[in-house]
Amino acid sequence: MNKKISLIRIASFLFAFAVLLSLNVSAAPQRTTSAKTEEKPFETYTYWQDLGAGEKTMVYCKPMYKVKTVINANVLNIPSFGSINDITADNGKIYILDSTNSTVYVLEGDYSLYKKIDIVTYNGERLSFDGANGIFVKNEQIYIADTKNARILALDTNGNVTAYLTLPESKLIPDNFNYSPIRVAVDSRDYIYIVSEGSYYGALVYSPKMEFLGFYGANSVPASVGEILTEFVTKLFSTNEKRAASVRALPYQFTDFAIGPGDFIYTVTSTNESAVKGQVKKLNPGGKDVLKKSDYNFADNSAKLI
Repeated sequence: MNKKISLIRIASFLFAFAVLLSLNVSAAPQRTTSAKTEEKPFETYTYWQDLGAGEKTMVYCKPMYKVKTVINANVLNIPSFGSINDITADNGKIYILDSTNSTVYVLEGDYSLYKKIDIVTYNGERLSFDGANGIFVKNEQIYIADTKNARILALDTNGNVTAYLTLPESKLIPDNFNYSPIRVAVDSRDYIYIVSEGSYYGALVYSPKMEFLGFYGANSVPASVGEILTEFVTKLFSTNEKRAASVRALPYQFTDFAIGPGDFIYTVTSTNESAVKGQVKKLNPGGKDVLKKSDYNFADNSAKLI
């Protein structure tokens, strides 16, 4: 069951990644939707590499998946969704985060509404998570990345907050660090991983006792030999004023992640720069990328659709 749930989480993560990639496809010529494809909310394509051209070409192909069920407010017999920011599954149930309405909808395996959690309290005080961007559930313990309020809420299925995580007090946290959690996940050992918007230090990691341990799996900044030597010479001979005024290249932040079997963490990095590669990584518990696709460009912005 845990393996199945992990695969569901990875599938939802990859779907989110596909949405991110689709933002770059808009620059390419769009295929006209025919009557045969109007019933589908997407187009399917594959890549063919032109021999000697060095340019990706997208070719339309028969859809690999067909839409079987559409879940909306009418199906669930509820008021309109505000904004669905994240979705996850646990023990056969599906959890939908409606950020605008500060509500979590819990669905049965047949997609019928089991319950909704719209009253969340801590020590008798009602809390709102309007503006939240992420949700994760493990053994009916719900974790919400409450972005707007800069905290992670841990609550039971009755809406009772059992704990919350705010900006850690640690020497490992830089003075200018902006704690704005957008995603949260928990591994099989109950270690908590948090992606904070704008953070290029990697994910924040907490112990099962919710103690801050440090950062995990930060992206690196690719640099040529010449750039490394130039930086070394600059640091060696520049004054403190010049070093302070110099521009420092920073790694790109994670925009989403998911925990798979074996506690491998799949991360996605979104950027508008076409030269950046290795947007998808598979990190082992030590934070090392084992996917070995650092030289592969997953983006679509250089592709042409025919």
